Amino acid sequence: RWEVAYVDYGVPDVITPASQNDANTTREEEFRPLAAAVKRFREASLGLPRLHREHFFEALEALAEILNMLGGGVGDYISVNVVKFRSSIASTEEMDYRLWLRSELPLHAENGYRGYVDASAWMANLWTGRILEFVVELCAQLESGSEVSTGFLNAHELTLQKHHNMFASMVFRAAALRVPNRVDFLASLGGGAPQAVVVTDLAEYVRIARPVVNCCLEMDAELDSLRQAEQAALAHGRSADKGVIAAGASASSSGTTLSTLPSTLGTSGLELSKELETHTAD
Repeated sequence: RWEVAYVDYGVPDVITPASQNDANTTREEEFRPLAAAVKRFREASLGLPRLHREHFFEALEALAEILNMLGGGVGDYISVNVVKFRSSIASTEEMDYRLWLRSELPLHAENGYRGYVDASAWMANLWTGRILEFVVELCAQLESGSEVSTGFLNAHELTLQKHHNMFASMVFRAAALRVPNRVDFLASLGGGAPQAVVVTDLAEYVRIARPVVNCCLEMDAELDSLRQAEQAALAHGRSADKGVIAAGASASSSGTTLSTLPSTLGTSGLELSKELETHTAD
């Protein structure tokens, strides 16, 4: 015999800044997909500005499943980057996300540090930050009462559009024609919980995830500076060699040959991944 018990959805009276207490969750929250994803983002970001690498990847995987509720394979834009993260040559022992990313530096000698290798954690971090920025804005739009399609288009205009070319923007924005309506989408996010509860989860996601976005984008700036420094050092070495030759030096110098590291990820098969993940070196 089945009995229906009262379920406390755990809506907080006051939303407070992230803390150790944020890592706790109720059993009921685990049945709300968005709340479960928020929990994983909390766990990853408790040490901000440092992220816990594995918890962060788990949070992204949970978010990809949620985004696929929108239709059109939107979650795949997250999933393809998680594959790049997990396939990276970066240190498997390093759990600090920042230090882990920095350990991938040797891979980018493959193209002379002119830009990020496509199949790399550095490229994945760049696009993850940009896509998370879009998702945060979408959730903020939904929290304020927007219809899903309207929030989707507004969020794209405010975030990803500045990184997409015309064709990529057209394809991405076309996905707005296939998204579910607000009532159905919020019901999916909440696992059937009342809409007021889901709106609270949206607000909590925005609060927790926005600093994570900033962390990813700040890491990209740090990694790009590191890349440029290596590129400049490499160029300086070549320039010095040319100067020796021009001066008629008779002594021969032994140059250092850069080892070519294999790409750790083949063609992803994700439509437009090349359009969306072209990183232009300064």
